[in-house]
Amino acid sequence: MLCSAPIIWCNASQSAPQDKDQLTQDLAVLSERNRIAIPSLEAWARLWADPSAAANKIIAFVGSNLDFVALGFTTGVASGIIGIGGGLAMNAYMNSFHPQMPQHEVVATSLLVAVPIGLSGSLVHYKAGRINPASAVVVAGAALVTTGLTSRFVKDVDDVSLKRFFAGVLVASSLTMMR
Repeated sequence: MLCSAPIIWCNASQSAPQDKDQLTQDLAVLSERNRIAIPSLEAWARLWADPSAAANKIIAFVGSNLDFVALGFTTGVASGIIGIGGGLAMNAYMNSFHPQMPQHEVVATSLLVAVPIGLSGSLVHYKAGRINPASAVVVAGAALVTTGLTSRFVKDVDDVSLKRFFAGVLVASSLTMMR
């Protein structure tokens, strides 16, 4: 994490388009490239009718995104072992190796990924009787409120400032972990 902070800091200004029209075009291209369409009912029916075509599409998608598959495995292992949501690791990776991704998209992707990995690990620990439900409800409630409020505030922060803030958080987190 500490090593990726300078990369993210330097990439922040390099990856930010200077004019708003260029930013709009770049975001449209990036969104189109990374878009995962939610299938309609007709599309689901076609998938059931031709499962081999569906499997081929999934294999092609996974094959063209192997770095994100590896990131998912790494995040899953880290989450299972030490209970992190993977936000620092996922954000550091996406910022360092995909600097064209806007920071808002990096954050949103990380938040969405945290839901299934958190549920998966939590169910295992719940079945083993290792969760304190009262503490979990209080922490989850506070986190739910503050994440919603913070996300509303951060949506108006420019990408360069947000990436540099994240680089600072990485440095602070890394130094704290090394103590």
